[in-house]
Amino acid sequence: MNHTGLVELPRITMYAVTDIQYMLQGLSATVVIPSGADLWDTSQVANITYVIAYSRIEEVPAWDLRAVTYAFGAFRDAYGLKRMQAFGLTVSAHMTNGLLSAEALNEVFTNLGTARNGATITITGNPGTATCDRTIATAKGWTVAA
Repeated sequence: MNHTGLVELPRITMYAVTDIQYMLQGLSATVVIPSGADLWDTSQVANITYVIAYSRIEEVPAWDLRAVTYAFGAFRDAYGLKRMQAFGLTVSAHMTNGLLSAEALNEVFTNLGTARNGATITITGNPGTATCDRTIATAKGWTVAA
């Protein structure tokens, strides 16, 4: 998906999709992911490996990540990421080297589910890493790595 002319992703219906690994990885243009209850139904998705890694996506809408069992590198080095509204994640994930402010990281922590199996959220390289409220995540059993 390294298409530099793409500015908004189309409506994608994913009611039965369980694996979106690498789907938007490396997207080099700044792209808007449409939001809305009837768009991007991710409630059945179990694998989000590298889904937006190495991309310039600025915002992830309220994806339902409660069914995710594997999220290796899902949001790592998402260089344009300013806001993450996804909710329910319970497994380890990297949200490194983005543009997440302290407020945006606090929103990420608020939207996390209860950590499974000693889950870790890695937030290194974001502007808000030093000043975010990690206790929001640790209260849910998460380890926050910076």
